[in-house]
Amino acid sequence: MKCLLISIVYILFVLTNAYGQTNRYKGVPNDVNILNMNWKNYREDTKDMGSYIINGKKDIIEGIRRSISRNIANYSLSEYCLIIDYLLEKLDSQEKFRQDWVQYMDSLTLFSQTKAYRAGVVPLESQLFLATLNLNKEELSNKYPIGYDFALNNTPPMYEYGYKPNDYVKVLLEKGFPSPEDKGIMYDMLLLEDVRLIEIIKSKPELEQSFRMWLETVVPSDLFEFVYSEDRTSEIYIRKIEYLRYLLMQEKDELCAYTAEQIDKIQIVHPHPIDKNANWIVLSGMWEGKFGERTIDFRVSCDDDNLNPEHKLRGKSKFVGQNDRHLVPMTGSFIDKGDVIEVQMVEQPDTAAWNGVFNYTIERKTKTIKGTWESNNKKLRREYVLEKLPDD
Repeated sequence: MKCLLISIVYILFVLTNAYGQTNRYKGVPNDVNILNMNWKNYREDTKDMGSYIINGKKDIIEGIRRSISRNIANYSLSEYCLIIDYLLEKLDSQEKFRQDWVQYMDSLTLFSQTKAYRAGVVPLESQLFLATLNLNKEELSNKYPIGYDFALNNTPPMYEYGYKPNDYVKVLLEKGFPSPEDKGIMYDMLLLEDVRLIEIIKSKPELEQSFRMWLETVVPSDLFEFVYSEDRTSEIYIRKIEYLRYLLMQEKDELCAYTAEQIDKIQIVHPHPIDKNANWIVLSGMWEGKFGERTIDFRVSCDDDNLNPEHKLRGKSKFVGQNDRHLVPMTGSFIDKGDVIEVQMVEQPDTAAWNGVFNYTIERKTKTIKGTWESNNKKLRREYVLEKLPDD
């Protein structure tokens, strides 16, 4: 009997340590006038003003519902805290949607175990979501009894995978701030931790310096625009900005106030139409054409002009029919001449005798390449005309 009691105590101890961690979050109040402080001033119906349209509350709500229906993964768990009514009504009424939720949670659990920047953020968002359910339990469980219980019982907190507060300084220094390829996790962490994160940032001068630079130079810039679409509505971005500002402004603290001021400068924009004649569109792709007696497979990549002020290019080439292991890397640059673009691509290594240099022009409208290639040892020269292949 004594051994049995010891075994039971041990099992309870293991289960408590594995599953019984305390959720640190209080949750998001389900009050749209806090999440969007201008909500009470919105019109009920959409109004056509001739040159532009003012979306009313009904249209905004329907837009959120449609975006959730298209793909449950369109929003993160912290974002669902800001539109929780529309999620729970779906879970409440549709069995298929409940199945989709389980699959979404499975994918998030797997993602949380990877080395991606946001991997450690996802469990924290899950815990915030569960705390939001608990904070608004009376209201939400009455309105959506099936959806509420389902979300509560099928959203894993993933305690074992999330970033830990003791590691926040290291995590933010390594992963918090954006590069042209990734916006980093700073805004995600701010939305989760708000004032508590500001206190951690202030405790480390190096981190505070980086944070202030991020607020001053990156947040108001085009690099940090929030781009809305049918899948991610402008309202979700409004609430992300307004709710965080609301939390920060509760504190009488200089850095909190400055953070709120800069976050208010984030632009919420519709996707910019792609200019098919933009340099990076014209220069990027695959071409084929005669190169002496053989046909060349020519591939070039170019970054968006805003991220490529030095007009750099990279690429690879081989003869059609060869295995990809024969691809020869190239680096280069271009000069915009208006209707045509002048390009030079240098095969690497640039000291190899039978590697060479491609000099060519590309017509902006036709995307046709015309040029010459000459080997480094000057023993071989080719002229060529290459046609751009259609995008897959």
